[in-house]
Amino acid sequence: MSDAVAAQGAPPCVACGAPLVVHLDHWLLRCPRCGLRASTLAADPVDAHTPGAWDARNARAFTALRDATARRLLDELAGIMPLAGRRLLDVGCGPAWFIAAALTRGLEAVGLEPHAPTAAEARARGLEVLTGRFPDDLPDGVFDVITFNDVFEHLGEPDSAIARLRDCLASEGLVVVNAPSRSGVFYRAAEVLARAGWTAPLERLWQRGFVSPHLFYFDAASLDALFGSAGFTLRRRFSLPTLARAGLWGRIRAGGRLPLPLAALVWGGCQLALPLLALLPADIVVQVYARDRAPR
Repeated sequence: MSDAVAAQGAPPCVACGAPLVVHLDHWLLRCPRCGLRASTLAADPVDAHTPGAWDARNARAFTALRDATARRLLDELAGIMPLAGRRLLDVGCGPAWFIAAALTRGLEAVGLEPHAPTAAEARARGLEVLTGRFPDDLPDGVFDVITFNDVFEHLGEPDSAIARLRDCLASEGLVVVNAPSRSGVFYRAAEVLARAGWTAPLERLWQRGFVSPHLFYFDAASLDALFGSAGFTLRRRFSLPTLARAGLWGRIRAGGRLPLPLAALVWGGCQLALPLLALLPADIVVQVYARDRAPR
């Protein structure tokens, strides 16, 4: 399908409004103006055998990285506002790893999780987690901090979600978006490989074939445009390491998509590349926005 044909029926870019065009494969779209990537993967069929976002093996594989991420996020937030006594909502909280960490800093933390068994498991551990989706099932009241940890890229209508944030966020409250970036070295490499005919890495980054695939790949500029149009100002931006040695094998084998020999090759390559990756464009960007003016 040509760019011209695709543009006629493609949706507009949520960040800048330009018509999206097909990019590399039929399910992948690109904004020719700002570079945002979007997908049509939400329309893919799902059945009982479709891999999910969370299971026990996934949770174990990500534990070390999640704990380090939680500490970094909370340290950064503490540099903007005192945390004790503040009310926090973690959207799509999964096993509630961030909720548990937030409680140790004195925050009143609530989670919202669409997967009922995962939410129930968190409640069984004594954490306040509601079953539902953002923004339809928002808890009552307002929050000082609302976090999207590996969630914002899964929202079908991020512009509408941001508009709803103004209703549930305290004056000068903060929104934290922790998301993969299309500017990162892994994403760029995956697109290069896709152009050469090997699409598996790109499909894995988008979680194609999973219950909850990525619908967008933003970068810093597209997130700024999206939040800026809704009346939010960037307060802080930083990156997180894409890989860590602890739990790396479990992450590579998550979902069972890579054959064992190939997984071992990837693991070895990652071990060698870790020092270099710290010097290259990060694949995970965190942006903190403040609600402090009327939307444009």
